[in-house]
Amino acid sequence: MSNSKISALASASTPLTGSEIVPINQSGVTDSVSVSNLTAGRAVSAASLSLTTTPLSGANGGTGLTSFTSNGVLYASSTSALATGSALTFDGTNLGLSGTGARYINLGSTSTNGQTVAYQISAPNSDASASVYRIGSGLTADNEWTVYDVTNSQTVDKYIRGSSGYRAFWTNGSERFRIDTSGNLIPKAAGTGINFTANTPLAGKTSQLLSYYEEGTYTPAFTSLTVTGTPTYTGNYTRIGRMMFVQVVISVSGGSCSSTADTTYFSLPTTGTGTSTLTAAQTTTTGSLGVGVVGTTAGYPPTWASQTSVVITFFYRI
Repeated sequence: MSNSKISALASASTPLTGSEIVPINQSGVTDSVSVSNLTAGRAVSAASLSLTTTPLSGANGGTGLTSFTSNGVLYASSTSALATGSALTFDGTNLGLSGTGARYINLGSTSTNGQTVAYQISAPNSDASASVYRIGSGLTADNEWTVYDVTNSQTVDKYIRGSSGYRAFWTNGSERFRIDTSGNLIPKAAGTGINFTANTPLAGKTSQLLSYYEEGTYTPAFTSLTVTGTPTYTGNYTRIGRMMFVQVVISVSGGSCSSTADTTYFSLPTTGTGTSTLTAAQTTTTGSLGVGVVGTTAGYPPTWASQTSVVITFFYRI
């Protein structure tokens, strides 16, 4: 091989394969090295690089994208590709889920029943501390959806699915109300109900809590009622709060009944407080039979003679 200046050499074919040999001076000794090993194992710095093809693929350290969605979060759409979209966004301050259709932050299985917790959030309090809330299914049962205050170990909201399911509302760690599948609002504890304290009360107000309602039937027991034939005694009542509204009907088949004021009396659905009045009337006509008295344990109808059908109506305080 003849000696030639480098400038006199013919141009090599490009791109290089890496197997080409070039001379180097290493510690005062002239050696050779393949092109592929010129930078092997060394960090290479450059002021700028020009790509022969764009975009640079993910396999070669690039994104593989020619453009990005504003505020879109970059993610691996496969094992060798990156993507960006508008569903998950970050503007430098706020991370958000947007767009139509279902959006989830899936934290995986964290419950003892192996159910999926949809997401967990940290909500700041006024004192700058944080309360962590876990929202998902299977936190205490497989057929439920629960909002759970992890910080204070309290259930906040609960939904039980199915024909016998319900929606439960909790405050301060205890269940207060339920809505069943029929749409009924059910207080969890006796003595609780609807509080009307938002209304301006009268001066004599003692309570604004409506805590009781009941409808039912009972069979009144009459004493000293003169009857011929076969009698039927029917009682219906409605209780609203502490007030009991009652209707008693006497029907006699094949005879009649007679009452004597202050002597004849009948039982009440439940014991009352104080006294009130009652009225008696014929059911076959519009005739009034008079007024009687309701005591704490019994009702005392007025005097009447030879009636086949009588209705007695009254209300009293429990």
